[in-house]
Amino acid sequence: MSSFAYSVRPAAAADSATITELVRAAYAQWVPLLGREPLPMTVDYARAVREHRFDLLFAGERLAALVETTPREDHLLIVNLAVAPDLQHQGLGRRLLDHAESVAASAGLGVVKLYTHERFERNITVYGRFGYAVERMEPGIDGQIVHMAKRLGLADAPPGGVRICVFGDSFVQGVGDNAGLGWVGRLALRARGQGVDLTCYNLGVRRDSSADLLARWTGEAAARLPDGCESRLVFAFGVNDSWELGGAPRLGIDESLRNAAAILERAAASCPTLVIGPLPVTGAEGRDQRIEALSGRLGELCGDRGAPFFDAIPFAASIQPTWRAEAEAGDGIHPNARSYAALADAIGDWAPWNYAVSGYLGRN
Repeated sequence: MSSFAYSVRPAAAADSATITELVRAAYAQWVPLLGREPLPMTVDYARAVREHRFDLLFAGERLAALVETTPREDHLLIVNLAVAPDLQHQGLGRRLLDHAESVAASAGLGVVKLYTHERFERNITVYGRFGYAVERMEPGIDGQIVHMAKRLGLADAPPGGVRICVFGDSFVQGVGDNAGLGWVGRLALRARGQGVDLTCYNLGVRRDSSADLLARWTGEAAARLPDGCESRLVFAFGVNDSWELGGAPRLGIDESLRNAAAILERAAASCPTLVIGPLPVTGAEGRDQRIEALSGRLGELCGDRGAPFFDAIPFAASIQPTWRAEAEAGDGIHPNARSYAALADAIGDWAPWNYAVSGYLGRN
């Protein structure tokens, strides 16, 4: 997975030529299947940018993917989702689906809809994996158009509320935060303020690695998540795996991935599970590079296992100056309230977190 810093911004009129180039490249693979250019390849994007919302995802300075949306009376319609051919299968499409769902939620729209051609079976399978169900079919130019929809919203919180166990290290615990909340406490407060009946257990332990989490999480979760309750698991680790001990990282990447796979195998079988990627914010270049490498491999593992993965690399790039300033004013590693609040905002805007809190995640 690339080590580029990813960023998302709205499109401007000047982006129409680059958008056209990306869409044509992304859809070219379907021309032999259809015997013609798919409709997105024929669109006038200079006009479309004026009429629809385009959110552009950049890998460094390069346009890597885009999502085109337009609001309807009772839903947000995804008109187009395109990823550069050489960057496909790296989670960028999923990232933009999450982004579109956050746009819908911010607009007060509880449903996101999209459509695709029946011959694009791979796309239909992927959308289904991410919670989109076939709503209806209609005749198209040379086959059926498949309309799919996904229902969102905190209003679906189940009776009895949701219990979430968040396992991790000192960044999960919120060490250094004078407010004593960290990102976990802030997200719990936000959910409670929205009327969600949430019980959130912060199970972060200083210096814990993936090996430590593997050894302890099942017993600690069992004591807090009894049978019959709406349960969620969240894991955040990797920084301590990458920390130097005796001149070498505490755990190699392969060992970290074995631990992560073992955690996911059992956790995902018990209840919906999220993974928060590690934060390369330690101020040591070599260590942060190891953290980024681990994050990339961990994201791939989660993608293979169907576990939602929050890639913290873009957030880390955006918050680095603030985080390091707060850390240097403290113990050199842990930040204070401003950085933890920013991290809470980033995770709180992530669609899978909102579905987990609402009780919707895993219920299609």
